[in-house]
Amino acid sequence: QHRNPPDTHRNSIQTTMSVPDSPAFSYADAASGVVASAVNDAYEDALDDVHTRFILNLPPEELATADRIFFQLEQAWWFYDDFICDNSEHPLPRFKNVRSFAIKMFEFSPILQPMTKQFDAMWGEFSAYKRQISTYGTILMN
Repeated sequence: QHRNPPDTHRNSIQTTMSVPDSPAFSYADAASGVVASAVNDAYEDALDDVHTRFILNLPPEELATADRIFFQLEQAWWFYDDFICDNSEHPLPRFKNVRSFAIKMFEFSPILQPMTKQFDAMWGEFSAYKRQISTYGTILMN
């Protein structure tokens, strides 16, 4: 399974904690540090899970065009939001849209990182392509 080097992606949720001997230390601070660490771990594990399911095992032809990459990232976003965030014991950050999730995945993924400088152009290409596809939706309510 893909693992990032320690502390590479853990900067997203940081807390600071005082040393027990200092006057600013409280056990509540220590507990919140433990919780923040657990949230950081859960968030990194969630991104790693999505990366492994949707990016890491893609055949090369799926990584050859922006539209194929972003369709995969769109599926990954829905999976992250619907299954991982909804079922996590720790609150995980939610992304407002596919673009913000895709930016995070480009930062996270060693496969996508080399393409980061082309992100805006790739996103524009994908958006233009996606607007050409007719889509219809429905909501079922009980």
